[in-house]
Amino acid sequence: MVFFENLVKSGNLLKHNWRLAVPPFLNALMGIGFALIFIIMNDLISLIGNDPSSLFTSGGISSMAKKVSSVLINQSQIVKIVSSLVGFVIANFLAGASLIGMEYSMIKDTLNNKKTPLIKSFLKGTKYYWKIVEMRAMVLILIITLSVLLSFPFFLLSRYFGENSIYVLISVILVLLVIRLILFFRYPIMIKNGFGAIPSLARSMRVFKKYTIYVFTSWLISMFIVFFVNLLFDFVRISVTDYLYHMVGFVILMIGFYILKELLMVLVNAFIDIFSYVSYLKLPK
Repeated sequence: MVFFENLVKSGNLLKHNWRLAVPPFLNALMGIGFALIFIIMNDLISLIGNDPSSLFTSGGISSMAKKVSSVLINQSQIVKIVSSLVGFVIANFLAGASLIGMEYSMIKDTLNNKKTPLIKSFLKGTKYYWKIVEMRAMVLILIITLSVLLSFPFFLLSRYFGENSIYVLISVILVLLVIRLILFFRYPIMIKNGFGAIPSLARSMRVFKKYTIYVFTSWLISMFIVFFVNLLFDFVRISVTDYLYHMVGFVILMIGFYILKELLMVLVNAFIDIFSYVSYLKLPK
């Protein structure tokens, strides 16, 4: 079966070429760095550290939420938090483009039996920087536009028939899933063919239209892998939290699990990206 072959080939490629995990690792480090800077800048560690046990008592979550909102309002930090969050999202959005180009360039070279040094791979990836930024911006605009169009009717209904926020949230999630499905091969198409943003997106849509079942199955496999790994990690985390909490404290435990999960997702994301590229190369003729 072609999908099983794609999975095996992707696994072997990552197994024998660990350097392919370097771009996702750098991206994870960047994300962790931005998150820690954001937490420190806005003094959010102290909010958690003041009374961590309240999270484990009856009504603890709502109590902690009230404390957090109270502190934020009293310290007039809402504008600061929102502005810094937007700034970090934009920085991550722009900086991540080079790493995406680097990663897919390395995957392409590896499949062509080329051993490109990391520095050279990074420089090759920068050639796609503005193309990737442009494509990510277009996808973001598309997501926002479709989310607004799909959720607006539910917003109007909520004004006359009560709360419908759950339907608004579901509509946004559906938009994200559908766009990720239709544009599943956008990066492999861009890197393999050297296309710009618009041609890459257009080709992705044509590929989805022509090979709907193949693209859907490849996307579903990648989603299942991510879901299963997250579920397994959360199961382990919940199983050991009570024991480790008494040893290291809540804040250290929370940060530790966050970092561990980011590192685990480095391998998962690297595998998924390799799988998407390999699957694109194996499109039915």
